[in-house]
Amino acid sequence: MKRVAVLFIALSLIMGLSAINAEAFLGAGLPAPFTGFFGSGAPSSCGPVCDPPALAAGTAFYVGWMEDHNGARINVTADNPANVLLGVTEINHRYPLKGLWLGLTQTVPFSEYCSLVASGWYLIPSNERAQEEYRLGTTAADTNWGTKTQWWFVDGLLAFGSGNGQLLAGVRYDEFTTKFDDRSLGFFLPTDTANVTTYNVIPLVGLQYVSSNLVFRIVGIPTLVGTLKYRENVAGTSLEATSNWRGGYFLEFFGEYGWKVGGMADFGVFGRYNLAQGKSQLDLTTNPGGLEADYNVSVHRSSWTLGGKMSLNFAIPYM
Repeated sequence: MKRVAVLFIALSLIMGLSAINAEAFLGAGLPAPFTGFFGSGAPSSCGPVCDPPALAAGTAFYVGWMEDHNGARINVTADNPANVLLGVTEINHRYPLKGLWLGLTQTVPFSEYCSLVASGWYLIPSNERAQEEYRLGTTAADTNWGTKTQWWFVDGLLAFGSGNGQLLAGVRYDEFTTKFDDRSLGFFLPTDTANVTTYNVIPLVGLQYVSSNLVFRIVGIPTLVGTLKYRENVAGTSLEATSNWRGGYFLEFFGEYGWKVGGMADFGVFGRYNLAQGKSQLDLTTNPGGLEADYNVSVHRSSWTLGGKMSLNFAIPYM
């Protein structure tokens, strides 16, 4: 819960920036070559007697249900089948991702042609059991685990353009952890556990369409930056390692539709689908024993989320 508090305090500070005169940061807007597609770029004809124009800002609160029956898949395969630990040549975890997402988004306009969209999301999980398939040499077997998943992320996107179409560029920090326990079947001990944690820094580029009541956004990147930590305790022996991602990708679609209910408030519905995969190689070490072996690891994650939103919209004058 400390992370949740830090997340929403940080977003509240970002929201405070919306009261700052953005002209001091970015001037009058983008250079003329960028204004043809995203806006007319034509100067105002009303002259100096007009009131200063206003930029649209808004704070949106989201609540949505996520469910994907094959949402998480983790594969661990020996790099050299002749050099393995505890006789294990391959492990496959597969489990659903379900739960309630809580989100907060703040739009901070810098100028007519550039704005910041900052958001933070936290998952209240609905945990289900994970299926595990593994190989001891040439022998295949399976078992299942209880799971405890934690997932949250924060991101910031700069939106360039004054028309309906906008270019997006930004970054997301994403932390995802699943703890496995309560293992069933076989010769396993009650103390058997496993833990997979990913710390992802995801550069984001994409496009966004915005109208008076519709937003559609697509962002992604053909790589992942971050760290994977893996640990598994089996029959009194611990296997653990940490490594950076060596490949992967991320893709997300987001859309929302809203309607005004009076004053500054409006309500709406939203949908989101995202897909991520990271690949790495772990130098697993046993404890006790100190034996080592290399394993190739891939973590695949996907999810659908549908829900509702409430937003408060206001205008910020700029000079």
